[in-house]
Amino acid sequence: MATDEIADQLYALPIEEFTQARNDAATELRKAGRRDEAEEVKALRKPTAVAGAVNRLVREHRDQVEEYLTAAAELRDAQVAGKGDVAAATKRERETLDRLLRLASGEVRQTLQAAAVDDEAAEELRRGRLERELEPRGFGTLLTHAKPAPANASAVNLDDSTSSNANSGWP
Repeated sequence: MATDEIADQLYALPIEEFTQARNDAATELRKAGRRDEAEEVKALRKPTAVAGAVNRLVREHRDQVEEYLTAAAELRDAQVAGKGDVAAATKRERETLDRLLRLASGEVRQTLQAAAVDDEAAEELRRGRLERELEPRGFGTLLTHAKPAPANASAVNLDDSTSSNANSGWP
């Protein structure tokens, strides 16, 4: 069995079973002479309780998670890129998030919302192998979806600004 398959199986387990199963898998790989793979498996970290809940949510309710991520992307596009109805997109995103929160504890909210605004975080979420909760990472993904400002919108007429400052004591 490949290490990716082993990792998938480990992160699908209840967290209280993770460490023993990881150690057993590493031992079996060592016995089979696959030392490098054994070390890879041994290096896998046990997920936090919240990360474990998110991993289970993704594995058990993938369709609903995908529906939420799609709704979140539509909301982002409506808000940032002006594509679509913001009110309708907001309603759909909230409804899909609420459904997920009813399936899991409210503690998963931060991770789901971090994945909603960051494409890389969304991919981590989809893999279902989180070791800890996801946190918002900034505006990188949001900015990639923003409409560029018109070329002349940020231009300042320096002649007008310098003449108005002439009497204010500004150089």
